[in-house]
Amino acid sequence: MMVTEAPRFARLRQMLRDKHVVERAGGTVRLRCRADAVPPPSVVWIKDGRLLVTSSRWTADGDDVVDGDDAGFVLRLSSVTADDAGLYTCRVFNDAGHINFTYTVQVTGLSLSPHPVCFCTPSSCSCQLLIAFHGPVHLFVCLSVSLSVAKMRKRDFLNN
Repeated sequence: MMVTEAPRFARLRQMLRDKHVVERAGGTVRLRCRADAVPPPSVVWIKDGRLLVTSSRWTADGDDVVDGDDAGFVLRLSSVTADDAGLYTCRVFNDAGHINFTYTVQVTGLSLSPHPVCFCTPSSCSCQLLIAFHGPVHLFVCLSVSLSVAKMRKRDFLNN
């Protein structure tokens, strides 16, 4: 007969203390979800109700070493932007049961939209870049640049 034990958080007090995370744009956030269970548990991460898929900026590590020999589940968000703000839930589970814990992540500071938005016609192009400051007061600035295609062609011709 195999003994099973439902997951339980190993560092619940620390998790409750760190439940609200505030990080500057461009920084790294680490969310820990250490749990013990028999058999060993698995974990999935959910942001704002949607399952997270590992990417180059979001990685989940089931074998990360935290505080010495204590292996735990950690979600790392690198180069955070305002889009990374939200509710992050870890769901830890095994055959005996499951538990959830939710972190609130807030991103402050200056952030840029990842790509300018450009609209072009045969005679001109107009590009916009959104610059935002996130903090106690949210400020959004839209930088817009327009150039005529004729002037761009003339400038390229003169520079060659």
